[in-house]
Amino acid sequence: MGTRRDPHRARDARRPPPLPPTDITAKLESAGSPDPQRNARDAVRLYEQGWSIRRVAEEFGVSYGAMRRLLMNNTELRSRGWNENR
Repeated sequence: MGTRRDPHRARDARRPPPLPPTDITAKLESAGSPDPQRNARDAVRLYEQGWSIRRVAEEFGVSYGAMRRLLMNNTELRSRGWNENR
């Protein structure tokens, strides 16, 4: 019998390392406004208006995880899953 490959190992090798918080701020700074605090407020405002974390992240050109961390630090996140108000 041969050795079994760990399917997660290949996926993890392709995954870029997560951005540290300072890089998230720099990425938001490059999103069009020189004020990263304003971009963070804009991201929170969009999320609170009902945008998904993924959609807000795409708008600002950052990863889902980076945007989720930013939002967790600045607002209360909605529960994950089905939205009964749809």
